[in-house]
Amino acid sequence: MPVVVNVQPSDACGRPLPIRCRIRITRNDRLDAEGFCEANGTQIALTVPVPDAVYALFLSAGSFDDSSVFVSVEKADATARVLCLASARAVAPILPTYAELPDELQRVLERSPVLDIKANREISDATLPSRSPQSRSIRERSLPDRGERPVRDGERRWQLLDREAQAGLLNLFAKMRSFKLSAQQRSGWSYVVELRAVARDRILAVVDWALKPDTEGATTAFHDAKELLPIFHKPPPHFSRAGSWKSNEPFGNLQFSFFSSQEARNELWVDADVDDAAGIGHAEQVLRNESRGLFKAIFRFIPGLPEGKSHPYDIHQILLFHQKPTLTGEIDKYQPCYRIRVEGTPADYAMPPS
Repeated sequence: MPVVVNVQPSDACGRPLPIRCRIRITRNDRLDAEGFCEANGTQIALTVPVPDAVYALFLSAGSFDDSSVFVSVEKADATARVLCLASARAVAPILPTYAELPDELQRVLERSPVLDIKANREISDATLPSRSPQSRSIRERSLPDRGERPVRDGERRWQLLDREAQAGLLNLFAKMRSFKLSAQQRSGWSYVVELRAVARDRILAVVDWALKPDTEGATTAFHDAKELLPIFHKPPPHFSRAGSWKSNEPFGNLQFSFFSSQEARNELWVDADVDDAAGIGHAEQVLRNESRGLFKAIFRFIPGLPEGKSHPYDIHQILLFHQKPTLTGEIDKYQPCYRIRVEGTPADYAMPPS
């Protein structure tokens, strides 16, 4: 007996797509249903011939990436809500000026040393400065008051980043700020002292040593991410691995890879990044990039393997869609620091809306 699949395409803010999209439903490589959902249409009903089966649903919508999910259809009608990410190629970010940056981020940029800050590449030894033999411990450092801060240096460092790296840094800032750690409910970002390197999908930062035990103690928010292959998250020169911890959300999860200094007592650095998805068992996740999707499908059961370079505009949308406050209070709602516009959509369309 045929059953109906109600398909609900939505953007990262949970709204109907602002443009027309095509939907195909297949089973065993055979097309069983096809149709179009009009711009701002809440859903489309497509009839499939066989109940108690798993179907593959494919959605294409111009300036949005093609999306694929699996839908389990039982005897009754089914509903499939599909997250559609705006293609990074079609995105124009609306980024803040330096003066518009949150004060906590300005403080770190102004305190950070002058670096060759790189975007669009993995953080590697080439991005790291030579360490001073007079390096002080974290406890001996303090952030100056607002009136004493070297604003020009902070603004210059911000301007060294291209748009994608700025977006990536804002993603990490907002994500880390949304975590409340320790009995004092400190935000994850409040532990950051200095930035040492910035790429579009990660940062390397000097942090307060307390971040490590406070992360380890947040057992409802983080788990120990043991890496089978230590070639990833390579320690900087003169540092040793000090563990890796990953937050427990299934999508847009935060990872801290800690490195302890071999020369300065209590000096701790962290490689922080946000992954698009974590773990196995999320067959419904959006397959935005075919080659990356294949890589994950083959290797995702091995902890520590990279999942492909995540684009900051994708991460921005994933966090908008998936991150909600937790009952434990350790994770707040994601509060983005920038918006994006998408070509081919109405002029008043942006994510998040103003």
